[in-house]
Amino acid sequence: DGTQKQVIKLQDDDAPMSLSFASATDANNTEGETETIRISKIDESSSGGTGSTEFTMTANLSVGSTANQATDGDTDDDYDLSIGGSAISPGATTLLTFGPSDSYVDFSVSIDDDALYEGGASGTAEDIPFELVTVSNASNGSNMSLLYSIKDNESVPEIQFDTDASNSVPSGNENSVSSPTITVTSNRRSIYDITIPYSAAQTDGTTTLTSDDYGLTGSGATISAGNTTTTIPLTIASDSKWEPNESITITLDGSGVSNETGIALHNPTTGSALTHAYQITNDDSKPEVNFTASSASVGSATASEPFEADGSVTLTVSLAAVTGEAAYIDYAIASSTGASSADWSDG
Repeated sequence: DGTQKQVIKLQDDDAPMSLSFASATDANNTEGETETIRISKIDESSSGGTGSTEFTMTANLSVGSTANQATDGDTDDDYDLSIGGSAISPGATTLLTFGPSDSYVDFSVSIDDDALYEGGASGTAEDIPFELVTVSNASNGSNMSLLYSIKDNESVPEIQFDTDASNSVPSGNENSVSSPTITVTSNRRSIYDITIPYSAAQTDGTTTLTSDDYGLTGSGATISAGNTTTTIPLTIASDSKWEPNESITITLDGSGVSNETGIALHNPTTGSALTHAYQITNDDSKPEVNFTASSASVGSATASEPFEADGSVTLTVSLAAVTGEAAYIDYAIASSTGASSADWSDG
């Protein structure tokens, strides 16, 4: 009578299958580690069930944004992602496929062990905000995002003078080296600008340095974020005066070293090379000394014929050039033809 066939429709009475990270956070991951992160199928029998399905589920894995985000890229790379041994390109959204018999999908996070100071173990961790989006054939689980945090393992930078003579020259000629290279260095790069105060003083008491000899502008050396060196702006004045070699000692003030944020936690330490002695090498010749004039009416630089009635005569001795040091010379007066010591006196 036409009722020989019966259509039986099997109605699923299980709760919707969902996809989820195991937790919402994963903190204190250290540089140099590689970790596997799992995204699981979750169903009403997840405590003991197989998690199997009769169809394929998919979801997109992406990285969101946070205020203190870790970097995946070519410059100062913090981490790299891969799945099944294949790299995930920075910024790419990756399709995750869960087959009927798959109960989970794993991907890997490899944290780079760099030499960049980013706050240290006590600083603010850098975040990777993983997100699951565009889920198909499944519902959203309880943890659709995972805030993964990286802890920096570098100690604060150490600041001092670069002791290599090619980077911090010890001396130079006053008329040919106008801006000697004197380098302040950090033993590692930092995400912060670093400033250390400095001052200059005369090294010894045998010579007198003045503003006519050198110039030193500013009071602090700043190593910009991402760099490891800066130079002290010492300038040497050019002159033509003969003078002894002069020495300047530049001192870094370790008690005043600081970072751009002003947070003491991130202030660098200082090394042992906190002073640098620079010698200004004189390259001028000693000036010649000569008689140059006589006050006698008949007199010159080489001879004088004063009259007895003149009572005195002044002989002028001159240097060929200005000198930076007081010049001394001994002289002697001797009677010559027809004269005796009774005829003259030098006072």
